[in-house]
Formats: sequence, structure tokens, C-alpha cells
Amino acid sequence: MRLTASILIVTYNSELHVTPCLEALLAEIRPDDEVILVDNASADGSLVQASTFGGRVQVMASADNRGYSGGNNLAARLAHGDLLILLNPDTQVRPGWRNALAQAFDDETVGIAGSKGRYPDGRIQHAGGVIDPLTANAVHLGDGQADNGQHDQVADVDYVSGFALATRRTLWERLGGLCEDYYPAYYEEVDYCFRARRVGLRTVFVPRAEVTHVHAPNAGFGEWGGAYALRQRWFFGLRHLGVTELRSMALADKAALSGESTALRGERYVDAYAQVLWMAARIWISRSDDPTLGRPLTAEEQATILRELRDLHDRAMLLASQEVVAPHLQAIRERIHTLPVPPGQVAIPIRDLGAWLRHKTSQWIRDPEAAAWRAYAKSAQSVLRSITDTIRALDWVSRRHEGPQ
Repeated sequence: MRLTASILIVTYNSELHVTPCLEALLAEIRPDDEVILVDNASADGSLVQASTFGGRVQVMASADNRGYSGGNNLAARLAHGDLLILLNPDTQVRPGWRNALAQAFDDETVGIAGSKGRYPDGRIQHAGGVIDPLTANAVHLGDGQADNGQHDQVADVDYVSGFALATRRTLWERLGGLCEDYYPAYYEEVDYCFRARRVGLRTVFVPRAEVTHVHAPNAGFGEWGGAYALRQRWFFGLRHLGVTELRSMALADKAALSGESTALRGERYVDAYAQVLWMAARIWISRSDDPTLGRPLTAEEQATILRELRDLHDRAMLLASQEVVAPHLQAIRERIHTLPVPPGQVAIPIRDLGAWLRHKTSQWIRDPEAAAWRAYAKSAQSVLRSITDTIRALDWVSRRHEGPQ
């Protein structure tokens, strides 16, 4: 069967990549394919550049930034192809890419097919992906390796990256597209592949479908660093994983918070864990209603994960507090060493040192940081409220499935 394809591209401040991406793509696709580009309210010339390709590219401007999932969902509503192929604007497809992806769907058990990604220097960037069972981190197979043929076979994988992913349109419609709660990006394609597996369809890596991927920085959320990835990873875990895997994730996070405290941004981690706690009840209700997500967790399992998340939030709060106080503690040490010695004394008398330190602590730390501490207290109260709401919702879920009394 000759499958037609709709190639979906979502741009956001992508003016450096739009033209080379579209030039390579239009030279590769068939006449009965279509290209649909949605611009997520870019502030640069992305939309103007896309518009120069005329009728060969259907361009739609979104009034706001809908994120990766929202932009692709919008583009998919305009599509007519048998296959939907999601393509990042910072890519350039190589000859044979389109047909290689389409041929994977000759097997009726395949629901999703992904490309081999290369860095501009030719090294492998992506040869399919796996989820680390201990941390739920998404890992690209072959990342950074020279290509010596070690990833030249079609293979079943946990997921394929969304920078160049093909799926049956019937599957897309069955699953309702990508989950837009993964805003603005990351883990939405992993979620989609896991849901496809639960309806009996495979995800495969197709090595002959090659794409050069510049891997442009993600504007707008890069400053969050690990805290941003944490939020998306836990959202995925709460939707799909069992209690054993979730507890393993918590243990890994505790080790990271303890062992790399100077590299983490505590305040952002506080916010990330607060969001995870807030989302938990809603996600677990979804697991009870949606067979494409993980099995419903028991009330005891839910309580176990809530305790782990609350502990992680508390650890992040402590880290954030340390980050606020640490610079001032160093200032105290420096001032102690530079204090003038009063006449007739060689040092501050021991009996006065405690009172002096209490006075300076108030002067140098407590007063300037009072606002910060109040903010942290407010954050803690907000989290406690969210936990209370979560527990109430979980109690409702438990009663909901118990049946008549």
C-alpha cells in the first residue's frame, strides 16, 4: 500500500534553521505528501522564512506558544496523510529518509518509527531510546559514538525521539495526539510510545532514515536545567510506572540532592517537586480511567509515593535554604578575621563572643533574609495545601472503586 505522509514542523524562534530544513525536506518528499508548519508565536523571522516557500508549505501562525505537543496537535488537525511525521526545524533529512520511514509501516504491528539522528560532525546522536529502569531518565542509544555499523539494524526500542518521528494517523487519533501537559517539551514522545505499546503496537528504530540534527538550545526553559527535566521525568513516571520504579526514582533523586548540592538550584527544585505533588492526584485518577497509562495504584502505593515526594521536597527546601544562607556565613567568617582588636586586648573575650555573634547574625543574616524566609514559608504552606488536596482526592478515588457499601 502506498502511504501518503503529512510532515509536521513546529517552529519557535527557529529562523537560523527553517530554510535549510525545508529545502532538504522538499527535495525528499513525494508529490502527494504535504508539509504543515505551525509557528509558536516566534519573536524572530521564522514565520517570514517559512512563508517564502509558498504553496509547497502550509503555514499556520499560532497566537501563543503552545509548546511542542500543542503545536504538533494543531498541525495534525490540518493533516490528511496516512502517516504523520513530526520533524524538528533544526534538522536536515538525508536522501532516502522518507521512504525508509514509510516502509517500516508495511508491518501492521508497527505504530511508530524513528530516525537515526546524527550530529553535524557525523557522530550518532540517536539510534532509538531506552528508559533507565532505576531513574526513568530517557537515554539515546549510541549518543556520541562514531558510526561503525553498530546501529544498522531495525530494532524495537522503548521510544524514538520526537525530532524525526513517524506514526500512523489512526494511532494518533486513537491516542488523542500528544499529551499537552508536557509543556513546553520533553518526554511527550516517550509518553506517546508507551501508550502505543499498551494498545498492542510497536515502536521501532529505522537506521536507513537518517537526519542531521543540530540540537538547537531550547529557548525559554534552558535556565531551569536539571530541575526542568525533573518535572517532566516525574510527570512521565507518575503516569506510567509502578511503585517499585517510582521508589527507585526517589532514591536516585535523594542521592543527587545530597551529592551535588552545589550544582543544583534549590529554589527551582522546590518548585519542581511542588508541581509534582500537585499533579499526583490528577494523574492517578487518569490511571484509573485510561487503559493506555500504567495500572491504577492502590491507596497504600499512592501514600508511599506521596511520602517519598514530600521527603524530596523537604530536602530541596533545605538545599534552597543553604543556598540563601551560605554566602552570608562566608561573609561572617571574613568579617571575624578582619575585626580590629580593641586596645589592651588580643582578641574578643570568650564571654562576649556569643553575644557578639548573635548580634551580627541578626544584623547580617536575619534582617536581610527575612523576606526570603517568608517566601519559603509561603511555599511550604502552599505545598502542604496541595498535599491535603491530594490526599482528599486519593481518598475519593479509593471510595470510588470500592463499589456499594
